[in-house]
Amino acid sequence: MRKLFSFFFIIYFFTNSFCYSDNNIINMLNSIFSPKVFNDSNYSCFVCDSSGNEIYSINPGDVLIPASNQKLYTAIASLIEFGPEYRNSTIVARRGKIIDGELNGDLIFKGYGAINFTARYPYYKSFDEKNLILKNQILDFIKKLKGQGISKINGKLIADNSEWTDLKENELYNAAGPLTFHENTLDILVTGNQISTTPKKYFDFTILAEKFEGEQKRNSDNGKMTDTILINTSKDSRDYWRIEEAKPSEYFLKNMAYQLSENGIIIENKDINPDAEQTSDLFVIKGISVKQIVSDMLLHSDNLRAELLFLNLGYKLLKKANHENSRLAIKQIFEKNNLILDSFEPYDGSGISYNNKISTYDTSKVLLYIKNSKYFEVIKESLPVAGEKGSLINYLNSPILMGKVFAKTGTLDNCKTLSGYLIKNSNVYIFSFFVNNWKDHEKAWSAFQNALVILYKNL
Repeated sequence: MRKLFSFFFIIYFFTNSFCYSDNNIINMLNSIFSPKVFNDSNYSCFVCDSSGNEIYSINPGDVLIPASNQKLYTAIASLIEFGPEYRNSTIVARRGKIIDGELNGDLIFKGYGAINFTARYPYYKSFDEKNLILKNQILDFIKKLKGQGISKINGKLIADNSEWTDLKENELYNAAGPLTFHENTLDILVTGNQISTTPKKYFDFTILAEKFEGEQKRNSDNGKMTDTILINTSKDSRDYWRIEEAKPSEYFLKNMAYQLSENGIIIENKDINPDAEQTSDLFVIKGISVKQIVSDMLLHSDNLRAELLFLNLGYKLLKKANHENSRLAIKQIFEKNNLILDSFEPYDGSGISYNNKISTYDTSKVLLYIKNSKYFEVIKESLPVAGEKGSLINYLNSPILMGKVFAKTGTLDNCKTLSGYLIKNSNVYIFSFFVNNWKDHEKAWSAFQNALVILYKNL
């Protein structure tokens, strides 16, 4: 199948011999994607059916910034490489002997970029429910710890990330570290002037009530983002904030120390230096599955999940999680699956960098590949849906499109992108729209919607 698929791409993409010839569609779409509409911008689009037959294209080979469409490539490469049920792990180890319920040494967390101890999703759950989920996860961890004969730790909690990464810090996305607690996030809810948080007890963040035009915002200091969050308590609101200043492993250890102490595990924090031979693994904590990571990553455009998947690709193929390895790894994964993406220059996993580059032509190749793979339903179920869920719940809400467009949005200050699937009856169409150097996002949304309506009515 893959040889036929690769052969198909050679025939189709280089001879263009199966191109649709509906001039009516082409003329209508040309009126939308035109210099008169997107003056002084860079724009591109590519549309094909599920066999790869081109329906429409304009500037399809232009290499542009994908914004959060980058998450599509990260998600698809991860499904190909790991499979949907793969679960990364955190290893819990000890250094020192266990005698009469006491660990005479340190409890070590070996981080491998797994997502443990989290109640971030489903998003709709109440904060009481989220905090209860976290508590139950901690209680399950304590049960395992006591199962190893540990009720008291005379030493410290230690993070050891040396096997997974050689990064001292993640300069591209600070919160995406080897160890995470609640995905290194503080969820904040304001109702009736009252502030609720998940986790209920938080560290490193500072919350300040202050009057301003908006609802919640991060404070900055000389242009640098801080972990101080300003809250306008006069307005009900719900938002989330990730650590910017705090170091991920230190943040994780503070939260774990508090949670363990609150639930009966004594931590003395003494400096104890037991012999190296007394170090051994105790148990493994499985993280959430790739399928679950991809689902919420695409549906809610979650940057942290995308960055952790990206780093784990680097670790899987090149044995160290860093950005250089991850850039090489994701390209290798596509190449070994006969996806030759000449324009693809990945820089991160989430699309927050302006250094990410790809064409709508190559984006459509990736979407076409996954459409004809066993992972299509995973991707389809994970994508936002026009007028129904995720980042498209309030967009593409023309009645004719609602429930028919499954696509990933992308937004940066001067970029707007949308790529995915238009489904009519049993027919699936692939599309990719990019506009760069363009700040009028509403006008871009209008153009994207009008183009999809034309396609739906005329295909």
